[in-house]
Amino acid sequence: MTTLHQPARESGSPGPPLRTAGGQPVSVVHVTAEYYPYARIGGLAEAVSGLTRFQKAAGLNVAAILPLYRTVRDIDPDLEPVGQPFAVPMGSHTEEARIFRVAGSHSGPQVFFIDHLGYFNRPGIYGENAIDYPDNARRFAFFALAAVTALPRLVPGPVVLHAHDWHTALSLVYLRTLMGERYSSEVTAVLSVHNPGYQGHFPPDVMPQIGLPWELYNWRQLEWYGEVNFLKGGLAFADFVTTVSPTQAGELRTVGGGFGLHDVFIWLADRLVGVLNGIDQRAWDPATDRQITAQYSAAKLEGKRRCKAALQRSFGLPQRRKVPLFGMTGRMVTQKGLDVILQSDDLLALDAQFVFLGSGEKQYETALVELASAAPDRV
Repeated sequence: MTTLHQPARESGSPGPPLRTAGGQPVSVVHVTAEYYPYARIGGLAEAVSGLTRFQKAAGLNVAAILPLYRTVRDIDPDLEPVGQPFAVPMGSHTEEARIFRVAGSHSGPQVFFIDHLGYFNRPGIYGENAIDYPDNARRFAFFALAAVTALPRLVPGPVVLHAHDWHTALSLVYLRTLMGERYSSEVTAVLSVHNPGYQGHFPPDVMPQIGLPWELYNWRQLEWYGEVNFLKGGLAFADFVTTVSPTQAGELRTVGGGFGLHDVFIWLADRLVGVLNGIDQRAWDPATDRQITAQYSAAKLEGKRRCKAALQRSFGLPQRRKVPLFGMTGRMVTQKGLDVILQSDDLLALDAQFVFLGSGEKQYETALVELASAAPDRV
């Protein structure tokens, strides 16, 4: 692990780039399965792209790596190759990876894409029709190993490798076990846990398929109740772990909040830190936002009333000025509290309107559609 150092700021001057204790500049590379606007299922895409943009604005040399999904070419078909194809050893055979980037992208963070047509040129990111792709273990293991292998090709010198959630957690495992001491010694490994309920559980026989030795299938590293747990592996090899808030960091250390990994989070001790998520207050300022029906501020709320009326119209709800309107957007899963909402007769009996936007588990999609059909003037 590289020892990091950030020089003190001079008054009125922008913050200098992150450096090692010896003065070498350090690059930050995010490895992620989602990144706005190219691939988005939930809030992970905005969280990573927002963090990357702000780090770039702070003067850091920052980049992001994600798979070259079909959606990427739909959004930006003008991609340019970076270097030559390279081999990625996956168990008993070798796969070929290629790297692309957005052509002419120089002002913002560099965004690189790992290309493998067989794994990523599909309609979905994780699956289709609420069913995961059966080869997700191999898909994301390949991506993680390809990203780590590509690091020296993309950024020079010492690196902070920042992986996000289970899809990229194996990048830290590969870094510390397959890359060699000289290679990994210049890399500080960070793992952010955005959604601890998803950990990447797979049967043990994936170990040889993803090119990892059986020695790592043990209770301290990758084994978890008879399964391979990608997130646990990343936690075991991370130098530091972050999550979305200080409160969440505490919850992860509890039986209820750790989703079976609470002992691992406790073991991390002060290497687990909660950093409160935020928003880009410039992009989401209703006083200047041009994407909403009418602009408004705390001093002038009339525009907010017009926005509410437009929202009611767009969802076919009666335009009632004084009725409360509740909105929820996100994955339709138990972790988001939908079971509590659907079981609450008092809440749904209120003289209020509700808008639910998202997709996820079939039981919640069906229940909400039925609720909307039964009360179209309210849901």
